[in-house]
Amino acid sequence: MKPVSVLLIDDDRAVAQLIRRYLLEHGFADIVWLASTADEALAQAETTEPDVILLDIGMPRVTGLELLPRLRAARPDVPIVMLTGWVAPQYADAARLAGADGFVAKTRFSRELMPAIRRAVRAAPKTGDA
Repeated sequence: MKPVSVLLIDDDRAVAQLIRRYLLEHGFADIVWLASTADEALAQAETTEPDVILLDIGMPRVTGLELLPRLRAARPDVPIVMLTGWVAPQYADAARLAGADGFVAKTRFSRELMPAIRRAVRAAPKTGDA
C-alpha cells in the first residue's frame, strides 16, 4: 500500500507527535496534519485532503465521539479511525455505534494502527463511486 495522508486529531501533543513520527518514519504516511481541538480539526478537514482521519476519543470540551459526526459531514468520503487511551470494550462499541471505521487503543498503536488504517482506507468508497 502506498503512503497515505493522515489528519491526526489529539489534544495530547506529545502523543500526537509520537504517532506522527511513527507513521512517517515507517513510510506508512507521507503527510500527517495535526489538530488538537474540534475547531482546528474541522478547519483542517476542510482545507486538507487526508486519506484517513485519526481521532482521539478523550478530548476536552468536544469529545471525539461528539466530533465524529461533524467530521463525517465535512468529509463523508474519508474514513475515520478512533484512537483512545481507554481500552475498555465499551469505548470500542461506542466508536462503532458513532460510525467509526476503526478503533485502536493508543497502548497498542505500534501493532494495530497501520492494519486498522489499511482496512479503513480499502473499505472507503472511492471518489466517483455511486
